[in-house]
Amino acid sequence: MANTLTNTQNQIIADGAILDFNLALAPLRAFSLDFSPASNQPGKKVTVPVFPTRTATPFAGSYSGGNSTVTGVDVTLDQHSFDSSHVTDREVAESSIDYLTNFGRQSGRAVAKAVLDYFFGLVTATNFGNAAGDKLSQASSGFTSAHVAELRKKAVAKGLVPSDCSLVLNSDYFTALLKDTTLTSAMYGGSEAVRAGNIPSLFGFRQIIESPTLPANGEYLGGFVAAPQAIAGAMRYLQPNSREGLSDAGMISDETTGATLGYRVIPEQLAGKTHYVAEALYGASKVTGTSLVRLLSQ
Repeated sequence: MANTLTNTQNQIIADGAILDFNLALAPLRAFSLDFSPASNQPGKKVTVPVFPTRTATPFAGSYSGGNSTVTGVDVTLDQHSFDSSHVTDREVAESSIDYLTNFGRQSGRAVAKAVLDYFFGLVTATNFGNAAGDKLSQASSGFTSAHVAELRKKAVAKGLVPSDCSLVLNSDYFTALLKDTTLTSAMYGGSEAVRAGNIPSLFGFRQIIESPTLPANGEYLGGFVAAPQAIAGAMRYLQPNSREGLSDAGMISDETTGATLGYRVIPEQLAGKTHYVAEALYGASKVTGTSLVRLLSQ
């Protein structure tokens, strides 16, 4: 990971924050993303590359006239979320490295929840249709692998390729799938489900991801199948315009995914406190309305 903070203590806290921030954002891998530690400002646009589903056409004397295989979708960085918490001078003096790391991890999780809620808030009937082929209604209490197969069927009927798609489930549905007695470790392709609580793949889906944070969106949303072209998202580092009043400031990012947090350290000398602020600058936009199937609990 990349950490541009200058104080070792601050680096430890920020490293903890990006660790949980990046882990919590795993469900966003279902979409087209452009996450980067490059700096930008609120309201600016980032062009996110999206690979649409392609359709071949009969040759009619010319190879021209086809659309580009990559579409640039402009995503506005109009979301700015932060978590602020403080520790006293005495707490810092008495703290271990583990305490500082866990302190940062709590901030990372808090900001990640705000990011996830915004992205998943786009998974609605308005954006992705409300016909029978756009959704599957099934309570989590009776959810089994057979319903995963039904979701696959609906996705294929919409022209999606399962190996390009991700299945995102809230914890109730994901747990129900883990408890499905018709599935064994061999069927999952390994013992990950039993040992680590992970489902590597099922019925050809590219990945199956648990998301404890999944807003109901007014229709009891429990999960969804999505191709990357369903939603485009971007994230950048918001650099302070001034360092006045800050004892430290910088960004911390995951070098693999590009997920990036800004970090500001604000001392309050008279109170003997130091405030640590983790923040994210991001945006998301629906791209193709036919690229997602919703799972509803009723």
